[in-house]
Amino acid sequence: MNTIKPTLRGRQGGEGRHLTDEQERLVRQIICDKRPEQLKMEFPLWNRAAIMQLIERECGTPSSTLTPSGLRPSYTPPRRPLPLPICNDRVLPFFAEQGMSMVRILTDRGTEYCGKPESHDYQLYLALNDIEHTKTKVRHPQTNGICERFHKTILQEFYQVAFRRKIYRSIEELQADLDSWVADYNNDRTHQGKMCCGRTPMQTLIDGKEAWHDKITTLNS
Repeated sequence: MNTIKPTLRGRQGGEGRHLTDEQERLVRQIICDKRPEQLKMEFPLWNRAAIMQLIERECGTPSSTLTPSGLRPSYTPPRRPLPLPICNDRVLPFFAEQGMSMVRILTDRGTEYCGKPESHDYQLYLALNDIEHTKTKVRHPQTNGICERFHKTILQEFYQVAFRRKIYRSIEELQADLDSWVADYNNDRTHQGKMCCGRTPMQTLIDGKEAWHDKITTLNS
């Protein structure tokens, strides 16, 4: 009977931690008070790699020994890949180049976007960068209608055409062609929607900077 007696499974609470409570408080305080660039780190914003480098610098713990469970014992990876790389490496740096910041982001309710900040990378990333998270209504894709329409456009005008014309040998080759198409879509092609009104998306963004600054001033006043 002992061989089938139920036992606790998996990692126990606190097991695998590399930092003391005091060290964790120090790291959290630094993240809240400063940006990576203020610490002369090669990261525009706080992400997993930046936090691991900070821990190695402040606590003397080699980053090669750190794991998600070592940083947060309750960490459970989401079922699908996180959208962090494109957000951190492309989206936020792009707005920074334009002299703007991201105040709010709208997503659907997928598990790659939603969860508790203490156990979900995407939510933690938004909290660290002070970005408000708005979610679409349940069973109401119209809330994110512009994005849904863009998915249809990119399917019809790029993917369906590209796969008929060319055999791709690697994902990098496909990505290069996609980047070229997106650059033309944003910078050269005029749009007739209610927001662009005959302008390119990039020109629409530039023309809207004054309204964006007015809104930020109102929010901060």
